[in-house]
Amino acid sequence: MDAQPTTVLGESTKRLARILLDGLPELTEETVRRIREELKVYQDAGPLPSGQLHEAVRDNLAYSLRGLTGEEITLEAPRVTGRRRAEQGVPLAMVQTAYRLGFRCLWERMVAEAERTGAASSADLVAMASEVWRYNDEVVGAMVDAFNERTAALKIQWDQERSALVDVVLRGGMGNPGRVLEAADMLTLPYDGTFAVVVAHAPGLARQALPDIEPALRSHQMGSAWRLTPDAHIGIVSMQDGAAMEQLVETLRLQTVRRAG
Repeated sequence: MDAQPTTVLGESTKRLARILLDGLPELTEETVRRIREELKVYQDAGPLPSGQLHEAVRDNLAYSLRGLTGEEITLEAPRVTGRRRAEQGVPLAMVQTAYRLGFRCLWERMVAEAERTGAASSADLVAMASEVWRYNDEVVGAMVDAFNERTAALKIQWDQERSALVDVVLRGGMGNPGRVLEAADMLTLPYDGTFAVVVAHAPGLARQALPDIEPALRSHQMGSAWRLTPDAHIGIVSMQDGAAMEQLVETLRLQTVRRAG
């Protein structure tokens, strides 16, 4: 069974949340506008097209407000959002900022409604602030946990797929030359230039011999892709010309304490 929010809510919080839930469309529009203003990456469609951003903001505000009314809900909604944003490649910091802006808009509207309707006193608002932000911490925490879990799973999946693509190139397409180009494209390896195959003995069973080799080579304008076998770390390196071979050898020498060639 999925975890549920544990924040204890007062009657003033529940009452104001119900008022805001009735005005959800207006609150959604205001929150989307603030996100687009304060997060530049959202201004030109960004990681989410306009319609998707509006839908995501509306759904998350509705979820949060229903929780603040005292309705019994689980934390699955923010977990779904976390998994989805990880799959879309949206940076976690950006998702957290969007959530923070959403809750800020929600809180400001609650304060405004309390003053307009008299639904809560100043003393009530002080107590509500703690309730609302504790609830926010629970919701964002559930989203972050799900985001990180999905990111880790996607990395494992990509590492497995990348290893298979490297194998396709090493085997010359396994009888289909077109597969070599397709695999190289998916690995973002340039077709033109000088290529080298590197084999480094693993320091232990299925251990990487050159764990930091890709960024090291990238700093010298060399692209590479790697796969791991039980006793070796094998890679394909793409260089702009043959003169870079000396730099490749020197980089390998600095990166490994085992035999490599």
